[in-house]
Amino acid sequence: MFPTVVHFNETYTLPFIYYTIRNHQKYRSFVLCRKISKNNQYLFPFEGILSSPSLYDIENLVNRAFMKYFKGIKLINNPYAYIDAIKMLDSCSILHAHFGNEGYYALSVAKRLNLPLVVTFYGGDMSDMPNIKIWNKRLFYLFKNGDAFIVEGESMKNKMIELGCPEKKLHVVRIGIQLNETPYSPRSIPRPGEDLIILMCANFVEKKGFPIALRAFKEINSIFKKTRLVIIGDGKLINDINSLIVELNLSEKVNMLGRLSLDQFFKESKKAHIFLQPSITDSKGGTEGGAPTTLIQMQASGLPIISTFHADIPNVVINGKAGLLSPEKDVSSLIDNLKHLISNPQLWNKFGQYGRRFVEKHHDVTTCVKQIEMIYDDLIHKRVKNLSN
Repeated sequence: MFPTVVHFNETYTLPFIYYTIRNHQKYRSFVLCRKISKNNQYLFPFEGILSSPSLYDIENLVNRAFMKYFKGIKLINNPYAYIDAIKMLDSCSILHAHFGNEGYYALSVAKRLNLPLVVTFYGGDMSDMPNIKIWNKRLFYLFKNGDAFIVEGESMKNKMIELGCPEKKLHVVRIGIQLNETPYSPRSIPRPGEDLIILMCANFVEKKGFPIALRAFKEINSIFKKTRLVIIGDGKLINDINSLIVELNLSEKVNMLGRLSLDQFFKESKKAHIFLQPSITDSKGGTEGGAPTTLIQMQASGLPIISTFHADIPNVVINGKAGLLSPEKDVSSLIDNLKHLISNPQLWNKFGQYGRRFVEKHHDVTTCVKQIEMIYDDLIHKRVKNLSN
């Protein structure tokens, strides 16, 4: 029987976690979460999910009130339901928490069950959490007691070391995607009467750079009349984004599609000619940490990329080969790069082909999961060795 790894993720979401749990080769995978939304069950179907909805509901009532007044700090996070759930599984050998906050909460479970704990950081947990005083202490405790920490790039690794994570516990594993579910499609010049489509897909939060993108598109559309911006996503800034679209008189040129399934996202991406993601450091210091998964997916699909020199994006989108990068918040540079790419359609498939080859080499989920399983193997071996001494 394969050893079991239990993945901790608060509400079971995000495609890159889904890709990981689906592609274990040497381990049986379960997900332990406090809540499963019907939407996530539809988007990311997986049978091995354990949850404690009643526990979540009680915690949520208290935490929502508490977080409102104490800057996002959770008051309670009871691990005992998790411990009981894990004890019901056969041969649980390792715990893997996704996001730093889940790693901190999983520590008590790992200690009680005497299991190694791996924690993957993704970005906001590395850039936002340290700004909260209590999380400085919690991260120090996590770094001291956790067994291994995974980040997706060198920029994240350096930041984690600055935060106090021991370098010997850090592992760089790129985000993996399911390549067989991401077909490559060469891009061609729009036919007469058709629009050139620039696509964006992201949560509506400050670090995604939507106002910068809209202001750049305003200028682009004044030069290239047959251009259209298609935006997929949703989030807390939706009203601000809609207001800016109206203010810039772009209502007829910007299509807001809302949140879509992965299949719908890929369907829309096939219609696009350029993918735009001008990520920035937000007003509170928040960053992508690594790089948006959409940049990996869209390179694999053959889209040329317009993005920024931000976090680990330059390690994922090679400037001048898979796309064009601009300094953060530099609208003029963004406009110049968009103009250059639109004016030189011969670059589209050149960039798209390079991007596909790059993703095949560095971001194939099978290879990435093998790297993760090697980390598991090493920790389990060390744990067994220590117990036998």
